[in-house]
Amino acid sequence: MTPSAAALPPTGAAPRVSVVIPLFNGQRFLAQALDSVLAQTCRPFEIIVIDDGSQDGGPDLARAYPNVRVVVQANAGNAAARNAGIGQARGELLAFLDQDDVWTPTKLDVQVRRMTSEPDLDYTVAHHRLFLEAGCARPPWLRPEWLDRAVPGYVPGTLVVRASLFGRVGRFDSRYRGGSDLDWFVRCRDARVPMALVDDVLLFRRIHDDNLSGDARLSSEIVLSVHGALARRRASGGRPAVSPS
Repeated sequence: MTPSAAALPPTGAAPRVSVVIPLFNGQRFLAQALDSVLAQTCRPFEIIVIDDGSQDGGPDLARAYPNVRVVVQANAGNAAARNAGIGQARGELLAFLDQDDVWTPTKLDVQVRRMTSEPDLDYTVAHHRLFLEAGCARPPWLRPEWLDRAVPGYVPGTLVVRASLFGRVGRFDSRYRGGSDLDWFVRCRDARVPMALVDDVLLFRRIHDDNLSGDARLSSEIVLSVHGALARRRASGGRPAVSPS
């Protein structure tokens, strides 16, 4: 795939959307991810790729795209990369995409319209579909029925969020290797953050041999996230509590 030559148009009165893509040795699928962002019917204000210490050609591929800003950091994990993107972003709304996944062309349009029409919403998520990369066997953790239907996507790839929310519930907890997104959604739930799950399928998640979702350590992080939620609730006397900053 070749980079799109189209320039990002002025945003006018619409809220500015910053797209953050964490990158670590992701050259294999990155072009498809970036092409799906540039194909959006609601064009983003900026696209920020956080190179988390890659050792392949992914960062150079990203730099070849117009209107893509690459920020380099030492390897610190997905959560730290997303947090770096949050710190760099200038948009009122933020959206995240993993290096190996693909948005549908109307992803930003659907969610930005929903949040514009319902200004009390702090974030929206959408449904997604999982698909197996060619030649990849179905991993044991992936139920067969998950490949045949739309699934509610409480994952960063479906998230469109007001930048201001991170100042209230905190950013992604970089202590987690693969469960920082779950921990963040749990903190939002505990804080009773207004949100909506839209009906549309707006993300296709690729399942391949290097997915963090299949890492056994993720199970222990899920337990840690649940324990953290219980501890925050006890510390606040049962009232909603949030962390970290």
